[in-house]
Amino acid sequence: MYKFIIKLADLKIYIHCHYQYCFNMCQDYIVNDKDYDFKISTNEDELLKENIPNHYNTELAVNISEDGTNYNIVNEVPTTGYELNSEKSICKTQTDTSGIENAPKDNNITIEYKEGKIDFLGITQKGTRCYLYFDLKNS
Repeated sequence: MYKFIIKLADLKIYIHCHYQYCFNMCQDYIVNDKDYDFKISTNEDELLKENIPNHYNTELAVNISEDGTNYNIVNEVPTTGYELNSEKSICKTQTDTSGIENAPKDNNITIEYKEGKIDFLGITQKGTRCYLYFDLKNS
């Protein structure tokens, strides 16, 4: 949860938002002040109305392997020593006619792994699930 004040058009606006996206978009306007002219709050319904994806509704399953065959589920994306297996790693987006388990691979989503961080490009819907597979790097 983010609480901050921005200055825009000579108005000081107190913002209470739940999403990193909102904070990132306002960063250039944040001021160090306690007084404000009015207050706004964002929630998931408002983001959906504006067609802004909420990446926090994305489910993630991270699997690592030392032999490229047997995978174990872990709680974190590995930061060193592993590489993303782009052939096995996929994202699925639930449709009106399929549950998430039966959903096909969403080919509009690109997964990038760099320096221990994952970037997802193309997530546009709530209810997306991604399965990430990491293999031990060959030295």
